[in-house]
Amino acid sequence: MNAAQIEVIGWICVAFFGLSAAVWLLDLVTSVIKNESQRVILNRTIGGTLLGAIVSFVAAAVLGQGQPGPKPTPSPTPTAAPLSPPIPAPTSSASATPAPEPTSPSPTPTPTVFPTSDPESPQPPPNAPPIPSGDPPELLAWAEENLPPRPFLDQPLGSTYPPCALKLRGVGAPSGPSSDAGSCYALLQDYNSEVLNQHRDRRETYLPAVKERARSEANNQRWQYLRREYASFTFGKDAENYNRLSAVWRCDTHLMINLRDFGLAKERAGCPSALSEDE
Repeated sequence: MNAAQIEVIGWICVAFFGLSAAVWLLDLVTSVIKNESQRVILNRTIGGTLLGAIVSFVAAAVLGQGQPGPKPTPSPTPTAAPLSPPIPAPTSSASATPAPEPTSPSPTPTPTVFPTSDPESPQPPPNAPPIPSGDPPELLAWAEENLPPRPFLDQPLGSTYPPCALKLRGVGAPSGPSSDAGSCYALLQDYNSEVLNQHRDRRETYLPAVKERARSEANNQRWQYLRREYASFTFGKDAENYNRLSAVWRCDTHLMINLRDFGLAKERAGCPSALSEDE
């Protein structure tokens, strides 16, 4: 039991003693307690309380003197930190350059045969080795043997376009109907029947055959060739050339009719530029 607890017990005893003493003094003055046995109990209570209080104070005083007080915390004595050994200065020494490790040559990938895919797909099959520009002769021979005639494989579409149309485009309005425009119109009609219509008919036969062949072709090189052909004649270079040439032909035909019949150098709206002789 520490001093605080003993002090609390002492104050409790003092409170009881004070209460008993107050009752006892009140009884002396006014004779509050009528029963003699109760008065005896009061006297005993006051005596016991007084005795307990005296004992508590004595015990608290004795224990408080014998209990050592808190010892002051000694301040730490500063000690000298051990000196670190001196760091030697780096010496400049040429480090030897390690020789490069020999690398083994990577193996040359072999062409992979993979399942058929739709030639309309914009992406080639996974891990497909690239085919160099310019198809090898054996691939072209295979295509000629297994596919319908390619639309104008031997020459470009504009190689036989009538040069008179380009000439008459820049002469301006004549004084009257032009016979040159009439002859040029006839040449344009021949070009349409011999070149444009034949190209369109051959294209309508060629494209379905290319697409159908690609669905069953497992050879990578042939499959990519079929894919390039289908894309070129659908939305690529060959399709663009054919569409532009058809638009130029329609504009030149309209112009030749105006020059032949009315002497008017009037073209259709939205006409592309004329074809040069080397296109």
